[in-house]
Order: sequence, then structure tokens, then C-alpha cells
Amino acid sequence: MRTVAILAILSIIVSACSDTGGAGSTTTGAAAVLSTPPAASAPSVASSSVTTEPVAPTTSTSTTTTAAPGLEPPPFDTWTSILASLPVDEFDRSDAVSMASELIAASAGVVLSDGYPSLNSGYWVVFSGSFDHAWQASQRCTRLAEREANPITDCYPRYLGVDPARPIHREEGLALAVDREGVVVAVSTETGQVVRTVVPHGAEAVYPSSPQLSPQGTEAYYSVLVEDSWFSCEGSDGLLVRLDLATGKAFEIGDGFSPRVSADGRLLLYLAASECFPDPEEPQFVLAPIDTIVIRDLTTGSEWRHLVPRPATSESGYELLTVSWGPTADVVYVGDTAGSVRHFSAQFDGPAAGDEVIRIPGASSWNWSMVGFHAMELLVEVETWQDGVESTALLGIWLGDGEVDLTEVARYDGPAAFGLDSSGGRIITASPGRVIFDGSVIFDGREVEVEGDYTLIDW
Repeated sequence: MRTVAILAILSIIVSACSDTGGAGSTTTGAAAVLSTPPAASAPSVASSSVTTEPVAPTTSTSTTTTAAPGLEPPPFDTWTSILASLPVDEFDRSDAVSMASELIAASAGVVLSDGYPSLNSGYWVVFSGSFDHAWQASQRCTRLAEREANPITDCYPRYLGVDPARPIHREEGLALAVDREGVVVAVSTETGQVVRTVVPHGAEAVYPSSPQLSPQGTEAYYSVLVEDSWFSCEGSDGLLVRLDLATGKAFEIGDGFSPRVSADGRLLLYLAASECFPDPEEPQFVLAPIDTIVIRDLTTGSEWRHLVPRPATSESGYELLTVSWGPTADVVYVGDTAGSVRHFSAQFDGPAAGDEVIRIPGASSWNWSMVGFHAMELLVEVETWQDGVESTALLGIWLGDGEVDLTEVARYDGPAAFGLDSSGGRIITASPGRVIFDGSVIFDGREVEVEGDYTLIDW
């Protein structure tokens, strides 16, 4: 029996929003920079409900996107594509209008950021479009970057609203869950009841894994395992999916595993296989070792890829297994099937194999995964067996002050699953099991009974 496991996703420009951080524009060594995303070669899945073509973006009716500079300000509770931001103490409105005029093909307008609490005050903002969803604003940016005449590469999406911290399209007190048929639901953290169905039906022989909500709460990213994937490279490469939580539509966005979104929602970190080949011992099967770290700019589609060399002393089944952003988007952490945790610069300008942080006792093969950062602790989930008895531990790797300290945060009898809320400040535990069989979920130490057969996604 062969098992493939997927555990568990910017000229004068001064940002009018928070510092986004992220990967640099150049890489060295094994990393390659792509100015445009590679052509996706997604697995062919029978009877799949996942769509390969995105829905064309629709603009809000209260704002036109075809007028010359001087567009009406976009309404609140929408998204826009920001093309440039000029400090008001250095530039006046005519400067911003002049810049917008140079970008007329982008239907650009000018607003003062002070009018939107979700933006940093004190900037003339050159914008393009008004959209209902973050991905639509991102798609506008992608098209502007790819056009032949006067491409715009510094565009990024931004929410326009009253409360800068308010996530749009996320309902308070809800967690997402998926059942074994791929149906995605919203579960109340107060009662455990299913209050809304996001995706009403699943895809045959496709199993969601490693899901994560975007910081804006508008979408989720996850990877899928295709049944019998070891028979073909198309299946063994893994598949990344973006789920629009407002519409329930799912879109294939490429090949890979374990997507993790950066705190600003701009970068997607994931793992991938650099090659696929027939198994030398059993040619009827294929091997696609997970050996590559990928960072994708969700605004431009550019990718940074870093091939991690296999340790000389590793066993034949060695692969990268799990991945997490660091406390900021400057560092990424990667775990492998040997239980080793390594850290890399997001520019991949350090050692090709990364620097080992720690080797987790009892973590090997496929029995562990990274949960994410809570303060300065990297949380790790490990399932162990002793004398035939299974238990699951949540471990914290303290990485502050240059120190590395491993402590046990919690332990449960049997299988369990852990997650963090969008702020990284609260832990959610599902027990018993990754699949909840009419089991319980613990929110902030309070146990809630959940009715149904669900796998924890995120909250």
C-alpha cells in the first residue's frame, strides 16, 4: 500500500496601508524568479466541482470603472486596486491626478486616504476599480501587470471600510469545517451547530487538506489529494485550490501542497515537487518527492522557488512535509519527514538546505505538522503511539531572544487537531480526531459539542 500524504498559501510608491513585507524580487542559488506565473498543469479530476476558469470580476454599481481620472470615490465595504500612493506633505492632488492620467488605460482615479479608516491617513491614493471581493481586485492587478502597453507592476488590492481590522465576508463566532465528501460548512463556535453551507457538494475522489482562511476572511486556500494519485504524475503533484467564501466557488490555482497565506494576505507559501518519475522498484507507480519551497505573490502571480537539497544521510522516503510563515513574512519554517525544523530567508539567500532549528522528538514520517506562530512560539502537532495507545501533543518551540526551547502545551488521548485564529492569538482544538465523529471542539478552553462528521478547517 503506497501512501501520498498532504498535511495539514512593490516610479514613486509609498504605501497608504500597513507595511506588507514579503519576499524580495531576486533570489539566488536554486530559487528562480518568474515574471508571470507558470502555466498551470492541474490534475484532471473526474466529476470534480472545482472550476479551472475564474469568474469574471464584477464592479460595484455605485462606482464606474471606465471614466477618466476624477472617478467618484469607491463606496465603503468594497475592495479596490491601488496603483500608487503619494504623501500629502510632499505632493498635491494635481500630482496624483497627473499620475492617474498617465495610467488612464487603467481607468484610474484619485482619493484621499483620510476618507477610509482602513487606509493609513495622509496619502493621495491612485486607485482602479471597485469590487465586491478581494480576489477580483487582485485579478485587476494581474491584468494590469500583464498588459503590453504601460504595464503596472506595483498594484495591490485593499479593503475600503470603516474598521481596518474588520474582516469582510467572515461571520463572527464561526469556524469552517469540511466533511469527508467535501461539503464545506460554517459551524457556530457557541453551539456547535451548522449555521451555513458554503460548498453544498464535494468532488468525487478529491480530499481537501491543509486549509487556511485568508486574513481578510474572504477566501480560503487548501490543497487536495487525488485518490490513487501514485498512478500518475498529474495526481501526485498535488493541487492547490482557492475557495471564495462568498460564492462557494472553488478554483484550481496550480500544483502544490500545504498552502499558507501571509499575514497581509499578499503572499502564498506552499510546498511542491520539482519532478515526477516512475518508481524504480515498481514502475507501474510514480514518485513525486516534495522538495521545493514556493512563495507566490497573489497580486502579480510572480513566484520564488527554492529547491531544498536532500540530506546525504536521509532515508529513501525523505520529503519536505509541512511549512509555516515565521512571525513576519521575512522567514519561513519548513519541516521534513525526519522531524527536522529548518528556517529559510524568504529571499532564499542563505544556505540552500536552510538552518536547522530543532529536531522534534517522536516526529517522523507523516505523523506531525506545523500549526503556526503563537507569539514567539512555533506550534507543532505530533501524533505518537506507545504500547499501541495513540495520543496527540501540541508542542511549542520558543524562538524568541535567540533561544530555542521545546515545551508541551497540551496533550490529548487519541487523535486531535489544532488550529489558530486569524490573529494567531487563540488556539482551537478538535478532539477526538482530525475527523470529528459527533465529537467536541475546544474554543479558548470551552468545550463545544459538534454534531456531524467533519474535519476541522480553520477559524
